[in-house]
Amino acid sequence: MHRRHFLQLSSSALLYYLSGCSSSDDQLPFDITLRSDMERGHTLFQKKPYLHKDHLINTDTIIIGGGIAGLSAAFALGEEDYHIFELSDRWGGTSSAEKYHQNYFAQGAHYDLSYPEKFGKEVLQSLEQLNIIQKEGQVYHFKDKKYVIPQKDLMLCKYGNQYHNYVLFNEEEATQFYQLLHQFDDKITLPSRLNDASIQDLNHITFKDWLIQQGMEFSDVFWDGINYHMLDDYGTTIDEVSALAGISYYCNRPHEDEWADVFSPPQGNAYFVDKFEQAIPKKKKHLNHICRSIAFDERNNHFKIELIDFEKNEIQNVIANKVIYAAPKHTLKFTFSEVLNKTDYLMQTSGWVVVNLVFKEGVEFLGGLWQNENLETFDGEYLGFVDNITQYEEANRILTAYYCFAHQQKEKLVDIQKTPNLLVRYTLEKIASFLDLKTTDITPKIEQSFVHLMGHAMPKVGVGYLGNDLNIDRKYKNFVFAGVDNGRLPFLVEAIDSGIVAVQELKS
Repeated sequence: MHRRHFLQLSSSALLYYLSGCSSSDDQLPFDITLRSDMERGHTLFQKKPYLHKDHLINTDTIIIGGGIAGLSAAFALGEEDYHIFELSDRWGGTSSAEKYHQNYFAQGAHYDLSYPEKFGKEVLQSLEQLNIIQKEGQVYHFKDKKYVIPQKDLMLCKYGNQYHNYVLFNEEEATQFYQLLHQFDDKITLPSRLNDASIQDLNHITFKDWLIQQGMEFSDVFWDGINYHMLDDYGTTIDEVSALAGISYYCNRPHEDEWADVFSPPQGNAYFVDKFEQAIPKKKKHLNHICRSIAFDERNNHFKIELIDFEKNEIQNVIANKVIYAAPKHTLKFTFSEVLNKTDYLMQTSGWVVVNLVFKEGVEFLGGLWQNENLETFDGEYLGFVDNITQYEEANRILTAYYCFAHQQKEKLVDIQKTPNLLVRYTLEKIASFLDLKTTDITPKIEQSFVHLMGHAMPKVGVGYLGNDLNIDRKYKNFVFAGVDNGRLPFLVEAIDSGIVAVQELKS
């Protein structure tokens, strides 16, 4: 019986670079712009003095966190009295984007798939209201057809010096795998809270163990392919992710007889962020703010919130009757620990790093498709790169590489923050290897690079995680939780639904 154990081991080459031991000249012939959400988050631990603003904001509802979940909650509140605050200098959280000259490109989650009608009606209604999707037959497809990646351009997977159009490229093994999963097509949906109750036991066994129990005996490269999928979307290995989450990855989209469009604008899921954000009045939106403390005033039955305004280096005080907490939940240990009934609640999250390489105009030599992976050299951290040539014609060619770091390995992000040029150089080597080029073929053609560090990007969807909703037994009726790090899968639909449900909880 196949019992391969998947450890997220550190790549020796990456460690070599991050330790500063590269024998190459560390300087690169282009500028690197670093953005770190992690660095801003760590201001909570700094005892820096701030002045207090004279202006006090009184509002019915405060939304803390301006990612997809927070924006979705704001959209659901409509014309009601609320204010939304976001730590970063832009909206979107893990679905943010960067602008450079005439280019607009992803610095986080970068695609979604068309939606079957079994998906939660509230999410589908929101996306219809935003003019993003329309129903065609039994499936909701995207209206901006120009951002749908052609099937012929979707993917290259390199293994054994050969290129394949899918990570699970062994047809015989793939057929066996999907036949096993086909039984769940009508039981798995998004959001995951709507899954059929009969399959909840799958939340209490790992995906690897469950597959072994079903008698699945695959080649090493096929197991590697499944493991790649789990790390790519969940930041968790196959021997840690729950079977319910693993099966959901493959069974929550249109059935095999109905092709699911891959929707990937150049700015990635910031496309959805922009649609939500544009529907929210300007006076209710506040960027560059981090929540420093929350207190409940029992006498007046409201919450007092202190936020750091990064732009003005001041404290913004807010009084609110209700709170929607759509920021990472681990921060509550420092800002409002009493709200956590589970005092031992420690959310484990994976870190993301995104590297954008902007090429000079007129570069023709690169040959990748939309998503490009190298299974042969897969190290559990570097996940491949996206090529914008297959998305939509922009002023510059841009390659976007993704890294995922397990919860116990996020200290590497500190090293990257100190020496981002080393990670960029390592990324160049990875891309060059995939394209059978030398780094000297690529480096002189690059105009600018951007690096985005996200320290708590994805929740660890391990055994028992799904459905572990803090709203079920919350301490304060008017303090609710939103976000995918609240017992949900790290998918766009889950984030949108969590914001909608948070508003419903406040009104129930």
